[in-house]
Amino acid sequence: MKPRCRSSKAYVANIAVTANRPKAVRVSIWRMLHLVSDGLAAELTSAVWMEALCFASRSAPERSALSAQPCEGAHIVPPVTVIAGIEIPSASPVFLTVVGFRVLVGLACVVTGPVAMLSRKSPGRHPGFGTAYYWGLVAVFASASALAAIRWREDYHLFLLGVGSFTAAYIGRSARRQRWQSWAKWHITGMGLSYILLLTAFYVDNGHSLPLWKDLPSITYWLTPGAVGIPLIVLALLRHPLAQGVGSRAESIAK
Repeated sequence: MKPRCRSSKAYVANIAVTANRPKAVRVSIWRMLHLVSDGLAAELTSAVWMEALCFASRSAPERSALSAQPCEGAHIVPPVTVIAGIEIPSASPVFLTVVGFRVLVGLACVVTGPVAMLSRKSPGRHPGFGTAYYWGLVAVFASASALAAIRWREDYHLFLLGVGSFTAAYIGRSARRQRWQSWAKWHITGMGLSYILLLTAFYVDNGHSLPLWKDLPSITYWLTPGAVGIPLIVLALLRHPLAQGVGSRAESIAK
C-alpha cells in the first residue's frame, strides 16, 4: 500500500502558520512598546497641562475655591501604590511598568558594578561585567528621565543625579577605550563615581520606605554612599598598579 499523502491545502496552511508565527511575536512586542510609549506620552501631556493650570491659577489676581482645586487638590491627595512596603506616587499602569523596568535594570547595575570592580583587571570577567553595568546604567538613566519628565517638580533631583552618574560612567569608559593619558585614573574615578551617584539616587528616592534607613535623617541618604565610596576610590588610585602605571600589562587589557 502507498502511504497516504498529506493534503496540499493542509500542508500549505501549516507552512503559513509556521512562517507567520515569528511575525506575530514581533508584532506583539512592537505593539507593547507602542502602547507603553503612548501611555508615557499621555502621562507627560497630563502632567504638563496640570502644571499649566497651576501656573495660571497662581497668576490670576483672584482665585475662587473651584479654580484652586485642580492645582492644590492634586498635591494634597496624590494616588499612591504600595509595593513591598515602598510607596510609588502613581496608580497608572504605564508609570508602574516603567518603574518596574527601572528597578530591574537598577538591581542589575547594583550587582554587576561591584563584580566588575572586584574582578581581576584582565580580559574576561572585568570588561564583561563592566559593559553590562554601563548599558544597564544607560537604561536606568533613560527610564529615570521619562519618570522625571512626568513628575518634574518631585523628581528633578533624581534626573540630575542620573545625568551625573551617566556622565561619570561615560567618561570612565571612554578613557579606557580611547586610551587617554592616565586612562586608568580616569577609568577608576569615573566608574566609581557613577556607582556612588547611582546608589545616592536609590536611597534618596526610597530611603524613607526602607527598614532602618527610614529612621535616619534625609541628609543621610545623600551623604552615606559618597562617605563610603569616595575613600575607596582614593585608595584604589593610590594603590592599584594600573593607576600607578606599573608594568606593561596596562597596555594588554582587552576592551
